[in-house]
Amino acid sequence: MGRTKKLLISAAIAVVVLTVLGATFGNGDSRKSVRPLADDVPSPRAITGRVFGVFRRSCALCDHRLKSYIRTGHVWCGWQNGTVLIHVTMRNTSAKHVTVNWHPAYVIARGGEHGKGRTSIESNRFDPGERRQLLAKKHPKGVRDGSRISVCKPSFSTIQSG
Repeated sequence: MGRTKKLLISAAIAVVVLTVLGATFGNGDSRKSVRPLADDVPSPRAITGRVFGVFRRSCALCDHRLKSYIRTGHVWCGWQNGTVLIHVTMRNTSAKHVTVNWHPAYVIARGGEHGKGRTSIESNRFDPGERRQLLAKKHPKGVRDGSRISVCKPSFSTIQSG
């Protein structure tokens, strides 16, 4: 085998190892989200005014044992073509199938809080061990497109077994 082929194979193996290590150690629950992963961006259209956030874990109506098994991270909010995008990565680390209902909440500077009402709730079902990137799309009434998002703060509404 030639020297060039050996170098290419070594480089390919290094990329695979780094990818596996990143997936293994980079999926935990974080109190403060870091920059989004490359595959967090939903489409090639520009996302503007992106704000990184923290998923609020307080939940009066949640099964607290199940809540401890739901990991959240990579939280951000931004604008895309007149729509506010609320992104969060969730992972069910329990041995049960669960339904997570969550509020895609955010605050518009000088425009108030949005996404906390019952009509805004997003519902997602997770198999045991499933990890998914969730993206809520909201159209805030009476808000000028592209207004500054001051806080990105999605939160749990309820978590149920089944």
